[in-house]
Amino acid sequence: MTLRSFYCSLCLWLLFSFSGVIAQNTAWTAPPNADSLTSPIPLRTEDLQQGALIYKKNCAFCHGSSGKGDGMAAKALNPPPKSFHGLIEQQSDGVLFWKVTEGRAGMPSFKDKLSALERWQVVLYIRTLVQSE
Repeated sequence: MTLRSFYCSLCLWLLFSFSGVIAQNTAWTAPPNADSLTSPIPLRTEDLQQGALIYKKNCAFCHGSSGKGDGMAAKALNPPPKSFHGLIEQQSDGVLFWKVTEGRAGMPSFKDKLSALERWQVVLYIRTLVQSE
């Protein structure tokens, strides 16, 4: 490996390493059309139960069982996941659905991992986490 390729590799590594930190520390703004998305499912016990199962399997490890950003992996993440409490109350269901769907640096996209129905069920469930205080 030449010195030049070493420096190029180092620069790329630094760029990608810090891009997640920078992205997590800036406001996470959904596109305007996300606000107009509405859940196609009503608030039903079976959908909440399914949302809870999906959340526990895919989200709780980082976000914690109560959505406070205190999951087992949170301490190892830089920056750690944010608490839903005091954060999602001002966001529409459509914005939350978009964020779960798209993800961003530090949080994976669930577009290809969960169906649209499952993502809406997660949105329903995380609403209950902040309402239970």
